[in-house]
Amino acid sequence: MIRATFCELWWPQCDRPVYVDRIPVWTGSEYADPDTGEVLPTWREAVANLRSPAHLMRLGDQFEMRGIIAPSAEADRAVRYLCK
Repeated sequence: MIRATFCELWWPQCDRPVYVDRIPVWTGSEYADPDTGEVLPTWREAVANLRSPAHLMRLGDQFEMRGIIAPSAEADRAVRYLCK
């Protein structure tokens, strides 16, 4: 049985740029917002608060069965592709 292939990419909020012309400030133990001084979440904290995937791909059935007859140009091409 062959099933559809899909990929979900989970990532903290990325729908709008936050730090473009300025960057977070390192306080010596953590990063803080340069304007408010609010401590920014760690990567682990940001990932723990994920609610939905940032990107979802559904590729459908991925199967193509065909024979390759050797010697032929197609056989040589297929072997080069598989061995790269």
